[in-house]
Formats: sequence, C-alpha cells, structure tokens
Amino acid sequence: MCHCPSRVTAWTTCICFAFSALPALALDGSKAAQGMAQRASQAFESGKVEEAETLYLGAWQADPKPAYLYGAAKAAQLAGHREAAVRHYRAYLQNETQDQERIGKAQGALAKLADEQANTLATDADKQARAGNHAGAAQSLLRAFAEAPARWDLLLRAAQEERAADNGDGAKQRLRQYLNESPANSPGRKDAERWLGELGPKPLATTNVTKTGPSGVVHAAAAPKPEASANLTGWLVTGAGVAVGLGGLGVWLASRSDRSAYDTLNQPSAGGKITTLSYDDAKARADSLRTRETTAAMLGGVGLVAAGIGAWLTLSGPAKIAMTPGPTAAGAGLAWRF
Repeated sequence: MCHCPSRVTAWTTCICFAFSALPALALDGSKAAQGMAQRASQAFESGKVEEAETLYLGAWQADPKPAYLYGAAKAAQLAGHREAAVRHYRAYLQNETQDQERIGKAQGALAKLADEQANTLATDADKQARAGNHAGAAQSLLRAFAEAPARWDLLLRAAQEERAADNGDGAKQRLRQYLNESPANSPGRKDAERWLGELGPKPLATTNVTKTGPSGVVHAAAAPKPEASANLTGWLVTGAGVAVGLGGLGVWLASRSDRSAYDTLNQPSAGGKITTLSYDDAKARADSLRTRETTAAMLGGVGLVAAGIGAWLTLSGPAKIAMTPGPTAAGAGLAWRF
C-alpha cells in the first residue's frame, strides 16, 4: 500500500502552519517592543535615563523601528554615554527615511556631541601646553579638529603647538591646510600667512667672507656688529634685582630700629609687670614687626635671585670683542668685532 499522498499532505500541512505562524510571531514581537518602549518612555520621564536607554534598545531588537533607536540615543546622551549616543544617532540616521523633523534633531545632537568632545580635547591640550608638552597638545587639538571639522580655530592652534614643539614641517602642513580649506573670511588667515612665511626657508647665516683685492692679496671681511641691546635684558633684570634687594634691606633696618624701641617699652617695671604697653598694644606691635621682617626677608631673597639671573644673562650674552685672524698685505692681521 502506498503512503505517498498522506506524506505530501503532512508536509504541506506543516509548511502552511509555519507560514501562518509568522504573522503571529511578528505581532508578538511588535507587542513586546511596544511594551518596552512604553516602559522606556516612563523611565525617561522620571529621569531614569540609563534604564530608558536599555529598554529602548530592547524594543529596537524586538521590532527594529527607527523611533526606538532615536529614544535610545536621547537617553544615552542625557546619561552622559557619549560614544553610545553617537552610535545610536548614526544608526538612527541610517534607518530613518520618513521623519524629517527627527532627522534634523539627530543631526543637531551629533553636531553638539562632536563640539563638546572637541572642547574636552582642547581643554586637555591647554593643560599639556602649560606643562610644556607641545607635541601632545598638538595631537589633542588635531583629534579635536577631527571631531569638529568646522572648528578651524583648532587646526590653527594645532599649528601653533607644532611650531612650539619645533616641528616646523608639521606646523607648515597645518597652516597650508588651513589656508587651502578654511573659509575666505576666517579670522586667522592673516596670522596663518605670516606664520607660514616665518617658517619658510631660513637665509644662510652671515659669515666672514674673505675677499681678494686687486693685488691678489686676500683680506678678511669685516664681521657684522651685534645689536647694542643684546644684553639689555640682563642689565634690566640685574638692576631690578638690586633695587628690590635694597628695598628689602631698608625695610629690615627700619624694622630693627622699631624692634629695639619695642623691646625697650616691653621691659617689666620694678614690680615685675609691664606698665608701658597694654597686652593688645604689645601684641599688635609684635605682629606688625613680624610682618615687616618677613617682608624684608622676602624682598631680599627675590632681589638676590633676580640679580643672580640678570648677571647670568649678562655674562652669557654675545661677546663684546672677538678676534678673527686673517692674512693681510703685511702678514697676519686681526679683524675686530665689537
């Protein structure tokens, strides 16, 4: 006996049952998503934004509607989960094609998050620059510019930090990019052009070049004179240090005189009591003397340090006289540089 027809009938019944169950499963997923989305909305309104983010993502997994992703992005943003918020907003924009209002809001939120991250990186760059890490500051500023490409000021600051780090090639690269790509009305264009010019090829240093006279005798060329103000800074610092030190000395001498008078007034009488000064008056005078003596010591210390720095700057400046031997018609000659 053949059972083929009954087997075909059984398979057909199974397939029909499976296909008939698909709408029911989809309906169940949609209902579950709606339930989670409703709980997510309630959590969001009550300030439980982290819980709302989790519920919205669960709703999206059960029923991938873009609105659920948008809710998850907003919740993540309020929860301070920047990377997750950026990820959810970008996924939403890839899936949403209908709600133009929400699309605009998502784009605005992404721009705000990028600007916030750029400001955070720029603040970190400022700290590194103050610590002398100009190369690290430049890298932080470049990362900030990558987050917010419309912030051309960040690229210009990166060029400045590259310059401070003695990375001339990197600074020129940033400056050229700024001049080539930034808007024509950017406020830093003149500075960028000037800095790029300053970073251009440096002229060869002037050296003493020997010249041959009509008689074929080689003479030493005169060397350029150094600027008269080469050591001006050193002299000014030294003078200021001496002045401050003398001021401290004057305050100290005056306080010593007042200290002597105070000690005289503070001597106890024959009965063992101090009658010339009250307790409050004696305390006030003692505090004043201590303050003046401390001030005198500080002024003296600052003046001594400043005078030392000024002397070092003066002594380490360019030489006042140098000799360069060179042949002359009469033999070895000396070219003096003042």
